[in-house]
Amino acid sequence: MPFIGGSGSNPLILIQGTVGALLGLPSGATTLKAPNLRIEATVAAHNRRAPTLTLTYSGTGNAQHVYARVVDDETGLVLCNQVTAIPVTLDGQTHTVTCDLEQVAYTLQAGQSLTVQVRTSAFPFISVYSWGAITVVDIEVSLPMLDTATGAVAGSA
Repeated sequence: MPFIGGSGSNPLILIQGTVGALLGLPSGATTLKAPNLRIEATVAAHNRRAPTLTLTYSGTGNAQHVYARVVDDETGLVLCNQVTAIPVTLDGQTHTVTCDLEQVAYTLQAGQSLTVQVRTSAFPFISVYSWGAITVVDIEVSLPMLDTATGAVAGSA
């Protein structure tokens, strides 16, 4: 699925008043135009390290990065407002890149879920000089969690 487009800011800032809106413009929110990988907790758990993303893709253009973020499905907000730049080579060939995403502290309750999104742009990394089209072939995320009751590793996606 080829995709082009930005991450956008949080549309809920419009109801926060003038100061809230100005301060909230860079706040990341979920988007409809992104390859997504949903992670659901089966038990209450804390994340214990940075998520690791493996992305297989192809594309063309001069852009050197795509951007990954972890979104809380309940609120629609990006966890800790963190975005990670993922280096890409858009030469028309298929490539695979693996990297750690930004560290976020979060506790999931059983049944709650997070979504890892890959975007072509993000507010903290705005560039009007880069362009491209990318097709995501495969996306995998490792998110080791610790069970809050036992302290044992609760699994990953």
